[in-house]
Amino acid sequence: MKIIALSLFFIILIYFQVKGLIKKKEWKELFVYSLLMSIGILYSYGVLLDLDLPNPILILSDLFKPIYDYIFNQLLA
Repeated sequence: MKIIALSLFFIILIYFQVKGLIKKKEWKELFVYSLLMSIGILYSYGVLLDLDLPNPILILSDLFKPIYDYIFNQLLA
């Protein structure tokens, strides 16, 4: 039942968002929206199905740690 509800939610959300992007012929925005929405949909189904998924906060932390270290060590120290 949860899978059906989640699917219905995404179908409705995508319908209203994509309809406006196509009407305005914003193809680049449509591409980016589709890419981000696909990631969100896949992650949502993974959480719903109790799959072992990586924590996005840890990924972002690992990504921005070198920038943080540079700023902290070079500019603030």
